[in-house]
Amino acid sequence: MLLKLIHNNKIGAYAFMLLLILLFWIKPFVLGHAIDTISFENPMPLWALFAFITKTPWLGYIFSILSAIFVSLSINRFNSKYALLSKQSALPGVVFVMLIGGMPLALHFNPFWIATLFFILGLEYLFAAHDYRKVMKECFLTTFWISVASLFSYNLVLLYPLFILLMIPLRLLNFKSFLASLIGFILPWLLLLGTELIWGSLPDYFHYLSFSWDKVALSFQHSTFSWTYLVSIAFIFFIASLSVARAYGTKKIFTRKQYLVFIYAALYIAGLMLITGLNINMITLLAVPFSIVIAHLIDHIRSVLWKNIALACLILLSITGHILV
Repeated sequence: MLLKLIHNNKIGAYAFMLLLILLFWIKPFVLGHAIDTISFENPMPLWALFAFITKTPWLGYIFSILSAIFVSLSINRFNSKYALLSKQSALPGVVFVMLIGGMPLALHFNPFWIATLFFILGLEYLFAAHDYRKVMKECFLTTFWISVASLFSYNLVLLYPLFILLMIPLRLLNFKSFLASLIGFILPWLLLLGTELIWGSLPDYFHYLSFSWDKVALSFQHSTFSWTYLVSIAFIFFIASLSVARAYGTKKIFTRKQYLVFIYAALYIAGLMLITGLNINMITLLAVPFSIVIAHLIDHIRSVLWKNIALACLILLSITGHILV
């Protein structure tokens, strides 16, 4: 059965995940959507370093595939390390690939692929901090990497409040950890200031630093099919959240906190997408917490038959979205 192939930690499950990635990435490459060229019109300083790929689109295609593989493996690592599901499995990573696969325009190489890697790294440091009494170092590193991500895309500045919020359910937030996180967030921008003073110009720095709605808002014209797809995965996430709530009392205390982190992160990023014009590129960020919670739903369906039906429906939804969006 399909679930038996995916819901394990064997090489076949990861091969299936890789096959899905390769198949989903055919469409953007054929249509010439391998790179988000618009993002290079007024790029943030670190994203500008990737400007060379505009002349070699196949590099952007390779970078986005490698990013998708790394993110998928990192999501599976969350389950392997923290036992979020009932067993070791590639299911969360496969769910991530299916969620982004339904939106082919998000598959081109754009700043949010790099940002997603740093987002996962930030979550890693937050979870690691749970094992320490003094958590200033981990809180500093969490926001430091989120701040580095903001130098690829200014939208990521808006993730700083999220990580302060996520410290609350993990019981990491106090004056010292908040101060450490604030310093971590400011430091990359101070390093950028030093770089601009030596090799650049202050006007450029203040341009990067200044907040404007145009930097974070991008009104994306969605079709009926893309709206249907977004509403569908939002509904699935809602049902999956209820599944987490139903099984809440059976989980370890730390596992409960982790699922709260994923749900809060999903709601925050979804709200951020709505406020900033439903930028389709942000689907890569949103799919990280969504994939964990939706994988939990599939894992906790009691009937093997209904598990396979749920997984098949998710794959069908993803393929339909990929073809029609």
